Amino acid sequence: MKVKKSTAFAFVVPFLVFFAAFWVIPFVYGLYISLHKYSFAVGRQEFVGLKNYARILVGDSIHKEAFYLGMGNTIKFVICTVPVLVLGSLALALIVNELPESVKRYYRAIYFASYSVSVTAVASTFVWLMKGTGGYLNNLMIKLGLISAPIYWLEKEPFVWITLTVATIWWTVGYNMMLYISALNEIDEQMYEAARVDGGGYWKTLIYITLPNINGVSI
Repeated sequence: MKVKKSTAFAFVVPFLVFFAAFWVIPFVYGLYISLHKYSFAVGRQEFVGLKNYARILVGDSIHKEAFYLGMGNTIKFVICTVPVLVLGSLALALIVNELPESVKRYYRAIYFASYSVSVTAVASTFVWLMKGTGGYLNNLMIKLGLISAPIYWLEKEPFVWITLTVATIWWTVGYNMMLYISALNEIDEQMYEAARVDGGGYWKTLIYITLPNINGVSI
């Protein structure tokens, strides 16, 4: 069934409105005030250009140390999570996509369910699971004799990075998997049939057909 352009546009408009209101406008305004002297007491003052950026990067700003600490932690977080999210989501998508149609929808729903949970609920759940004193995981590991003292998963490194990585992957892997599944479903089945006729095995098909046709997926 062909959908009218006006109907399709009507479905897109609410997203565009909220995207502009809660992302584009605040982002542009943030850039604008960053070029001015700003005080919480009196608000925006005179234009200073790039001086604020220079102060926090190489100057004497009191926020310089916190800025570089935040940048370092952000880079570390990306290194810990992105490779697993990309490769793990792709692996799940390939596995689920090979399942029979009668059960495929249930596995998609199971893996995607975590993404429907709010970030507040995810944080609360993992605090309950991983907190150092009285946390469910510590209590379980002590009862099983795996540890003799609590592990402070949320308070000490490197344990806090393990908790953040696991929580992030659990929360978002299903969404990324669905993006890959959508891309896999767009691949022309005739390409796979031609590969089978030519004697192409699973790995050759994956490398020369599947991956090139889904490389545009952005997670």
